Amino acid sequence: MAEDTDVENDEGDAQLENVVAYCTRVEDFYAPNARDMVGKILAGFLNQSVLTPGELLYSYKALKRLNYSGRPLNSAVDRVGTRQAKARGGNPVARVRELGALVTTAVQQAFEKDRANPLPTITVETFLTVIKGIVGTPEHCAEEINRVIAEHLSAFRTWSDKVREILCFIESLEGSEAEQQRFKILLMEALRNESAWSQLLGFAETLEERCSDYIELWQGIWKHREGTSEDLIKICSMIADGKGEEFKGSIEYMLMQALVDKDPLRSPEPEIEVQAQFDLFRRMWINGRLLGGAKALSLLERRQSRIINNEGVTDLLYERRVLVERLAFLIVLAGQCIGRAPRAIMKTFFHSYFGSDDFVAKLLLGQEPHLGKMQTLTTIHRGLKSCWLEEAEKIDYMAKVEAAQLEIMKRSQILGQIEKRSSGPAQKVISLLDLYRKGTFIDGTPLSVVKQMLNMALAQPQFATEYLGAAQGEDRAKRAMALGRMLGMLGINWKPAGS
Repeated sequence: MAEDTDVENDEGDAQLENVVAYCTRVEDFYAPNARDMVGKILAGFLNQSVLTPGELLYSYKALKRLNYSGRPLNSAVDRVGTRQAKARGGNPVARVRELGALVTTAVQQAFEKDRANPLPTITVETFLTVIKGIVGTPEHCAEEINRVIAEHLSAFRTWSDKVREILCFIESLEGSEAEQQRFKILLMEALRNESAWSQLLGFAETLEERCSDYIELWQGIWKHREGTSEDLIKICSMIADGKGEEFKGSIEYMLMQALVDKDPLRSPEPEIEVQAQFDLFRRMWINGRLLGGAKALSLLERRQSRIINNEGVTDLLYERRVLVERLAFLIVLAGQCIGRAPRAIMKTFFHSYFGSDDFVAKLLLGQEPHLGKMQTLTTIHRGLKSCWLEEAEKIDYMAKVEAAQLEIMKRSQILGQIEKRSSGPAQKVISLLDLYRKGTFIDGTPLSVVKQMLNMALAQPQFATEYLGAAQGEDRAKRAMALGRMLGMLGINWKPAGS
């Protein structure tokens, strides 16, 4: 992220209104929601400096560097102050001036503390011993401890090294929950940095791969692979054991940031990309909730709307010259819709095609093989039955598809040809069941006609003899059981005589 556009990828000002803490005292900057916004509004500076928000706030050196940086700080103060004033109906100029003075005071106080209280050095092994020597009120001790930690971590100039050091402290402080929590919060903040993840996860061939890593880490099921940091194994293990709940929020945040990215998830090819979007949506639906909630749904919907729009769907349909293939594609595409906008677009296409008064007549045109067309219509009918369309629309469209298949059955004489070709009732049953297995008949009037033919053939005295032939014993029982199972799927109860 560029230094002068620190909030560009955070969906800008609307986000600031919701989460910025309205600070009126220097102490307010240290509150969790204020630290969170520092991480967002100053993401470019923090990333360049390899700092977490907590380190910045508790380090005079870092604050001094920020104060001298000019544009990043001025831009942050201006944007936050302006949005806060707008949200509260105040004067933007006055709020920006007030916030700027507050930041100046914070830097000055940090300088005075740094001059008055030189910081001791620490290591993982000496940390607890060193902080025992800090005396004063609980608030003063907490602040001094955080200053000591910030000073120590400032020596690490890469995110991977910093994360590893923080993890070492967390492991060494098992049993000292209050002190361990300080480092967990810093790790949580580090895990909200894209550069940190680039170092920990390495190169990702696709955005989908990066999103998959986030989802698996959030679940605590991520597996280490070549090119990724072994420190992620520890983080994943803590999440799986319930000791890293703080990190799940950071991972969820990074997943949302990935979805804001303009790159395709899997491919620039529209059909492949829509499938990838839907696959990701399903993976993000965990334990009855969507990771990222309403924001994730909005981001996925926005992504999909780049493809599922009037122009995009028209182009995709144009690639399919045969009407029945277009209808089948509409069903597939509708099943992959995420959110209201893509569904609204698809509804217009459904109405245009399935709502046509000459729907059946149009389907009968063309030279496609009757059998293939019938099987595609069965697939379309099943898709409509499970589709998100309103019930009345589904019933209407399904009836038209069924009517089209009945007309094709009539014109092709597919059942009459089976009657003519069959040498006996057994051959007729085998032929009909073979077509049924291939999904040839819609479960409605077409299948009812087929079941009637099957029952008539099964009722003929010579059927069992023809079908079972000379089979005896176990082989005979297996053949009879297999047929009975298949007929049972059609609601037909059959057993050979004597069973």
